[in-house]
Amino acid sequence: MLIPQSPKPMRNPVPLHRVPDLSSSQITTLHEHWIISIQEFTALVALPSTRPPLARLLGLSVDALMEVGKTARQQLPALRGEEEDAALDQVTYAAGALEPPAAFRAEVTYERIPYEAPFPPALSYADELPPVRDQGARGTCVAFAAAAVREFLEIQHRKRQGRAIDPKKVDLSEQFIYWWCKEKDGLPQVSGTYPYLGLQCLLEVGAPPEKAWPYRPLPGPGPEGQGPPPPKALDAAAAYRIGRIVHLQPDDIDSMKAALVQGHSVMITIPIVDSWFRSRTTRLFGKINLPLPDEPSVGAHALALVGYVDDEDAPGGGYFVVRNAWKPWGLKNPLGPGLGTIPYGFLQKHNLLADLAEPLVTADVYIRDSEKDTGLVPSRGPVFDSPDIWVRHRRDDKEAHQPPIPGKKQWIYVRAWNLGPERATGVRAQVFTATASPSLWPDMWQPIGEVDLGDLEPKGSQVGSLAWTPDQTAQRLLVRLQSDQDPAQHQWAVRYDNNIAQKNRVHLAARPGKTATLAFPIYGPPGKLTLRYLRVDRRGLRRGRVGLALEKGDAYRGPRQPLVEDEVMRRLAQNAVASRTAVLTIKMPKAATPKDGGRLVVSQWHGKVLVGRMIVDVEVSGSATDADH
Repeated sequence: MLIPQSPKPMRNPVPLHRVPDLSSSQITTLHEHWIISIQEFTALVALPSTRPPLARLLGLSVDALMEVGKTARQQLPALRGEEEDAALDQVTYAAGALEPPAAFRAEVTYERIPYEAPFPPALSYADELPPVRDQGARGTCVAFAAAAVREFLEIQHRKRQGRAIDPKKVDLSEQFIYWWCKEKDGLPQVSGTYPYLGLQCLLEVGAPPEKAWPYRPLPGPGPEGQGPPPPKALDAAAAYRIGRIVHLQPDDIDSMKAALVQGHSVMITIPIVDSWFRSRTTRLFGKINLPLPDEPSVGAHALALVGYVDDEDAPGGGYFVVRNAWKPWGLKNPLGPGLGTIPYGFLQKHNLLADLAEPLVTADVYIRDSEKDTGLVPSRGPVFDSPDIWVRHRRDDKEAHQPPIPGKKQWIYVRAWNLGPERATGVRAQVFTATASPSLWPDMWQPIGEVDLGDLEPKGSQVGSLAWTPDQTAQRLLVRLQSDQDPAQHQWAVRYDNNIAQKNRVHLAARPGKTATLAFPIYGPPGKLTLRYLRVDRRGLRRGRVGLALEKGDAYRGPRQPLVEDEVMRRLAQNAVASRTAVLTIKMPKAATPKDGGRLVVSQWHGKVLVGRMIVDVEVSGSATDADH
């Protein structure tokens, strides 16, 4: 859910500037490691293992640090009181994430999660999660993080299907996942396992409900995995298989945020260092600071991301909300016990893994982006002229696209396909329209209706139509397919979701000897809407003089930055507050005939990255004699 007011990572923090012995530069240095309060500072001074690296960070001797710590502690009673919970100091937590082997790291293929609209500033699923589990004294964090990702996926997938479920009833067997991982990692007597195996278990065999093989929090005799499983556990696991694992670059903050916005939890693996692992304030609030200089790692721990908050005061510009599997931990976290926070900057520098799961669909509905599109994701070809979307002036069931006529009732036709392997039920097409332009920003699409396509057999297709009266000639269309088994995973990302396609195609009538004009808007950041960002491909038009002009505006003089496609789209969408009118002109020669008609393609670019395309069908009609009258 969106958070209207972003929660703070801890309650009642006493600011560091209250400590007279800390200089402003030392306070800044502490803030850069997300140590923002006297409570956190004094907790680190109290730990013998963190005193030397903390002293190095501040340029102090250990003895001088101890004196500063005493002064800092004196500020607490006079202000809001010291956070005392000595019982937490005695709690022992287990971890269990082993560093992935070099062979895995060398072979993994990383992906990005597209999200072309501006990110919401804060998002949390804390109120949609099952109760926090406890891994106890066993090194099973990988199994608990993988189960958390899969449980999260089940809840969100059912919500997209309109089949909401009580989160308290979603409980998978971490014992099964851990046993499977230990069978595969080649380390039967070693506590812990490789993080990537957790989701691999869900991909290959799934995981049964908790009741099929309940978890025991204490180590037992025999193999580390405590197998074999009960007889029916393997059969029950198949219902919770996943369809695909998406590996993200461990430092790709935008993709992790995009995954969360689109309803996917992300499994991460971070190094364990004493400055957060043993800190009383971390145990109390779940707030994880960055490692101190030269602080040794004492292991690694797997967690699940379940939210984020953009915060310019946090390292990296914000922090993620994490779901842990320790009790008691994060007792006073503002979003609930068992949850914690970790800054973007920590993952940018130290994260070891970022994986998410996509659902296993029994039916895969799709709509083609081009004639050669076979439903693969991401789509490899053009994505601006779907052959499965067309307009007819009459409901005649013909497939040739006709240009919309404003103010007149006509029909939008949609074709959906099913890759299988099973029947798709409740297939429907949501139809949106927007003013024709090569600039494609998500907030411009307006819904105009829905087409009921019924059920689709495997490898089959179905066509439906929707009555529509457009209010202008030049319009583009977007269709998003939904079904009971395969709801759309994105809202607008055409290339990255085979449930979505668009048709950005307009009509321009040209007469011999005359100039035809098409005006259309382009959108983008102020100062970046110039002709250098527009290109016209006229290879599909045999004759005629083509021109393109813009209304007056400031030239773009900003810095150039190499950005990947979805980053460009998202940033442009966020800053596309300026608009200019582009005017395309075509003057056909007097001897032109209908055979001289053809197609132009107007493209908008940002550097080497394509922002969008608009196809212009040029129709030549009449004669030079007609044009003179």
